Amino acid sequence: MSNKNIVLTIFILFFYLFSNAQTTAQSVEIKISKDSCIIWELPEVNFTAQIPADYKISYHSSGGFYFQAHKFKDGKLIGELTFGQLTGSMERSDLVDMLAVADSEARNQFGEIKQVYKTQFIGIDSIGENINVPQLRNYMEFKDFNPNMNGQFRGITVPIILSDNYKFMFSSMLRVDQKFNEKNIGTEIIKVIESIKMIEE
Repeated sequence: MSNKNIVLTIFILFFYLFSNAQTTAQSVEIKISKDSCIIWELPEVNFTAQIPADYKISYHSSGGFYFQAHKFKDGKLIGELTFGQLTGSMERSDLVDMLAVADSEARNQFGEIKQVYKTQFIGIDSIGENINVPQLRNYMEFKDFNPNMNGQFRGITVPIILSDNYKFMFSSMLRVDQKFNEKNIGTEIIKVIESIKMIEE
């Protein structure tokens, strides 16, 4: 995955509205199979994940994305989840370097559009209790930008390595008035990451 595409994965902005899914379940299961990847002409992955039911789900809606989900309230974006393609070295040090380059490019892009971007963390750290992975955490603020987007967000980007063959890039952004842990990772985001499982073949 190119650094430009990583930046797009982190910060792709949608300015149209989705209606919330009508369900009483707390989460819905999504499944990305090898067969779907062949149809979409994306690198093969094979996994399931649990997505909060108040997110609107779209499969392969654009570019190099397997899956995206968005949560809106009163016409404003509350949260975004993306699952994008990942290629290249899987060594942890290389993944951290890749995230650092993406972080620098994102900062430049935010500067060009005169919006606020701050790096909070780049490196290897825990997510939840048992997941220790390379990650990028950031803070973003949009002012006089777009009515759906204006406000403060916290983001995280994590390379997900399921096996030597199956890997992808997960990223999210969530408004700061949502629930976060002491590392400023959204609690619902942690649950999504913890739910990701490879489909047994």
